[in-house]
Amino acid sequence: MSLVKKALLGLLCGLITGAVILGAGGRIVMSVIALLGNVTPTWSLGGSVEVIVFGALVGAVVGLVYGAVRAYLPGSSLVKGVLAGLLLFGVMALLPPPSARSAMAGFDDLLLPVLSMFGVICVLFGVALAMIIGFLKRRLERKKI
Repeated sequence: MSLVKKALLGLLCGLITGAVILGAGGRIVMSVIALLGNVTPTWSLGGSVEVIVFGALVGAVVGLVYGAVRAYLPGSSLVKGVLAGLLLFGVMALLPPPSARSAMAGFDDLLLPVLSMFGVICVLFGVALAMIIGFLKRRLERKKI
C-alpha cells in the first residue's frame, strides 16, 4: 500500500473515529465535568454539533499523520495507538482550543479530574484508530487495493 493510500485511510478512519470518540465522548465528558462542578449540564444541538465536528476534524488530522507514519512506530497496534493518544492529549493539554479554555473558567479545582477524563478519551481514540486502521489495512491488502 502506498504512502498516500495509507495517509488517506488514516484520514478517513480518524474522521469517523474522531467524531464518535473525541466528539461524542468529549460531549459526555463535558457533562460529567459540569455535574462535578455542581452545574446543571445543558445540551444544545448547535453545541453538540460543534463538539462532534471539532472531534472529527482533530481525528482526521491525527489519522492522516498516524496513517502515514504508523509503519515506523515501534510496537504492536495497541502500543502505537496508546502513543498516538498520549501525543494527542499532550498537544491538546498544552494548546487547548479557545472553547475548552472558556468552558474551564471557574472549574480550576477540577483540573485533575478534567485532565484525567480527557486523557482517557484521547488514549481510547488512539487505540481505536490504530485497531481500525490495522484491520482495514489487512483487509485491503488481501484484496490488493
